[in-house]
Amino acid sequence: MVRAPKFWQVPWLPCANNGYLTSEKYPELADVTVDSLFDAEGRNWDGKVLNDLCNERDKTLIYQVPIPMRSKNDSCYWLPENKGKVSNFLWRVARDVLPTAVGLITKQVAIPATCTWCHTYAEDAAHILFKCCFAQELWESTGLGNIVFAGSVDTTTEVLKWVFTTARTDQCALVGLFCWGLWSRRNKWVWKRINMSIFGVKTVALNMLADWNQAQTIAVKSSDKTITRNSSWCKPP
Repeated sequence: MVRAPKFWQVPWLPCANNGYLTSEKYPELADVTVDSLFDAEGRNWDGKVLNDLCNERDKTLIYQVPIPMRSKNDSCYWLPENKGKVSNFLWRVARDVLPTAVGLITKQVAIPATCTWCHTYAEDAAHILFKCCFAQELWESTGLGNIVFAGSVDTTTEVLKWVFTTARTDQCALVGLFCWGLWSRRNKWVWKRINMSIFGVKTVALNMLADWNQAQTIAVKSSDKTITRNSSWCKPP
């Protein structure tokens, strides 16, 4: 979630079809930012403000957006979503809660720790997404290897932090999608022994990006048609 954006002007709501606010627009609030919707302590959404400014649809979506528990402004990276799958996945990556072999072992699940693909190294999130031979080959084939591997790859958090502070927004989106594709491929291999090729992972990710871009184009056109409230003087009766 992001504090800096002006909440009328960017698609910050967790909705794949239309991330923009659909509430009535107020010209006098055009420059108000998302953090203006927080309560005095900055830890929760201000219900009274939301009731005054937003319709039911927007309020429902806003309450689904987590508020970062730190004062430093976050950077804004709009990642493609497929019903929230990618955003939710990246949140789990950043929190290091993916059910990898290493992660399950820490929860007392008796399984082998090694990667089921390369059979060489322990399977944690960093291995699946960046260190495994398959992952490295994919990143090099996408042209994003020089970005992903420019910093430390010891943990997924370090990689994502590096990418999201140095790369362009479109590159950040692709990194998020390809990470999701690698995780999906891993699950298909572990549970169904379905082997997705590098071409297959890239195709799925790029198709998701194309669908999202199309949805955003439609959302922008829809947003432009939203009725704007204008303040004007009227002669008293």
